[in-house]
Amino acid sequence: LEAGKKDSYPIRHIKGGSARSYPKGSTVIAMLKYVLGEAEFNRALNHYMKTHAYKNVETNDLYQAIQDVLGKSPDWFFEQWIYKGGEPHYQVKWEDMEFEDIDDDALERITRITVKQIHERNDWTGLFKMPFDIQVYYKDGSHTTQRAWVQNETDVIDIPNPKDLDVVYVIFDVGNHVLKNITFERSFEELSQQALTAVEPIDRYLALLELDKTSIDKKRELLQKIYSSES
Repeated sequence: LEAGKKDSYPIRHIKGGSARSYPKGSTVIAMLKYVLGEAEFNRALNHYMKTHAYKNVETNDLYQAIQDVLGKSPDWFFEQWIYKGGEPHYQVKWEDMEFEDIDDDALERITRITVKQIHERNDWTGLFKMPFDIQVYYKDGSHTTQRAWVQNETDVIDIPNPKDLDVVYVIFDVGNHVLKNITFERSFEELSQQALTAVEPIDRYLALLELDKTSIDKKRELLQKIYSSES
C-alpha cells in the first residue's frame, strides 16, 4: 500500500519492485485462497506442486492448475491483481433502516451497507471485483454474517434484521482478507465495542488501531478493559 502511493505498477511489471514481488505477491496468494476456499485452493495447489516438482514455473502454470483441477477460470482475479496494478480504495457507510414490504404491508428492518470504489482509475487500475464477508453486531450480543460481491463503482448490500434488533457496529471485510485502502468513519462507541467483542482477533486489533486518533483521557478506561479481557 505504501508503494501504491508512488505508482501503480503491476506485480509482473519490471518496475514493480520488491514490495510487489514479495509482500504483495504473498498477499495476493492469500486472497486467492480466500476467494477459492481453503479446500479447493489446497486441491489446486497440490496438483500444481506435484506437476511442477523441481521445475521452473511461471504465473500461467498456477492459473492452469486451478483451471484443470477446479474447472473454473480465475482470469478476472489474475487480471486485476497480477497483470494490472494499484489497489482498491473503498468508502463504506452503513445505516439502520426500515422499509415497507409491498407483499405483506409490513415494515422490514435492514442494515444497508453502501460501498463505493473511490480510487483513481487509469490504464493500470480499474474497478476491483471481490467477495466480502460483512458482520452486523447487535445490542443483545448476537451478530449475523453475510458474504457479498463488490464490483461496481457503487454497490448497496442489504442485510436483513428480522428480529428488529438494535445495531451496535458493522465490520466490512471480516478477518481483513482483501488488500485495500478503506475510508469507514465510525464513532468512538462503535470502535470500542468492536475492540471488545469482535469474533476475529484481527478485527479487534484494527479497531484498536483506529482508536489511536482518540485522546488518552477519553479511551483510558476502555484500554484498561481491553488489556484485562483480551485473550
